[in-house]
Amino acid sequence: MNSLVKFLSFVFVAVSASQAYYIGTGRYDITGPAAEINMMGYANPSQISAGIHLRQWSRAFVFAESVNSKRVVFVNLDACMATQIMKLEAIKKLKDAYGDMYTEENVAISGIHTHSGPGGYWQYLLYEVTSLGFVKQSLDVVVNGIVESIKMAHSNMKEGQLLTSMGSLTNASINRSPYAYEQNPDKDEYVHLCVEQRGFARTCCFGLLSLQLNCLFHHR
Repeated sequence: MNSLVKFLSFVFVAVSASQAYYIGTGRYDITGPAAEINMMGYANPSQISAGIHLRQWSRAFVFAESVNSKRVVFVNLDACMATQIMKLEAIKKLKDAYGDMYTEENVAISGIHTHSGPGGYWQYLLYEVTSLGFVKQSLDVVVNGIVESIKMAHSNMKEGQLLTSMGSLTNASINRSPYAYEQNPDKDEYVHLCVEQRGFARTCCFGLLSLQLNCLFHHR
């Protein structure tokens, strides 16, 4: 979480500074086992995969103030979430390739929270119950995709600018647990049926839009 906060802070500081930065992007396939693996998220033993509808990806974004300055990496996975073991294994491989350039301190990994991908990639027993144990193939493909997408972003860094925008969404979702929400002592401070969309960052390289980060922090 600290790395993610640092990343977001970097983005917003970069925007306010109105100067050029070095930016790289990369994408790599992380589609895991296609069948007979419990999907991650619902903890439903009967939710077993039976084919591929859409391929899943690791998308990496590398930012730096200059060519030789320390870098910040954000990786977004088409997975339910990132896990500690994913990051530890990815950092090991990155250290083999780049030394101390990419470490636990400047690499943030997140997931889009899909419940339609294979599970079994946790190091904790509780999350492995419905997948009937650890699935090495599920972990290996994601770790490899994280590393390869960062390598791609590392190799194509270009000078560019960071721009942000912010807006609001109405009627975007429903509250999954009204009773739990009502227990919040500060619930009246929030506007109902209106979700603020934060962290909408666009990166322009040489006048072309090369990436877009759309962050909607909402999981009620």
